[in-house]
Amino acid sequence: TETKYFCACRQSANGMFCDGSHAKLPEDAEGKLMAPPPAPSAVPDIEDCNKVYCAKRGPIPVDVEEGKSYYYCTCGRSKNQPFCDGSHQGTKFTPKEWKATATETKYFCACRQSANGMFCDGSHAKLPEDAEGKLMAPPPAPSAVPDIEDCNKVYCAKRGPIPVDVEEGKTYYYCTCGRSKNQPFCDGSHQGTTFTPKGWTATATETKYFCACRQSADGMFCDGSHQALPEDAEGQLMPPKQ
Repeated sequence: TETKYFCACRQSANGMFCDGSHAKLPEDAEGKLMAPPPAPSAVPDIEDCNKVYCAKRGPIPVDVEEGKSYYYCTCGRSKNQPFCDGSHQGTKFTPKEWKATATETKYFCACRQSANGMFCDGSHAKLPEDAEGKLMAPPPAPSAVPDIEDCNKVYCAKRGPIPVDVEEGKTYYYCTCGRSKNQPFCDGSHQGTTFTPKGWTATATETKYFCACRQSADGMFCDGSHQALPEDAEGQLMPPKQ
């Protein structure tokens, strides 16, 4: 028992199910006659059908519009990254629909290794430098989910800031939950919580002091709030800063 999204434009390469092809049609396409989609010229090898492509070793920022639906490419084969163009035909993959709840910039996963679904969680940082364009196994399903009570709390990873020499123009993904083993950056450990990583692009090559206690009123950067925490705060769960 589930919701299925059937193709209404008759241009899907995914048979009766939507693959996002309607997004390439003109705004006035509704009610028009058009040629059916061509049959696929090639089908991937059976072994490849269960693997994903790393389209890019890094996220793809997209300015999304509130209320608009987007169809994420789950296989990595699309030429219209990060969205579907029907290139999954012949694989086990199908596009994933997502509707934007706000007009904002979202960072979509392009390596297909994120534990945060279609959104980047920094997993690309663990891939080899030459990962782009390579086939790889999709990420495994999470083996455990934190307790419900813990899902809304942050970990104090350290009672003090973490200095990082950042590079101008480089994007970093800050761990907002405190669970990452790659502090202060995300490694996907927020899976199953209410938290997601926060992208930030350095405007200069300099040393930045990142908050490790997750109590800073200055977002990801230290504001000295750790000084008000008890001496044994490190490793403790606590409510996030309001």
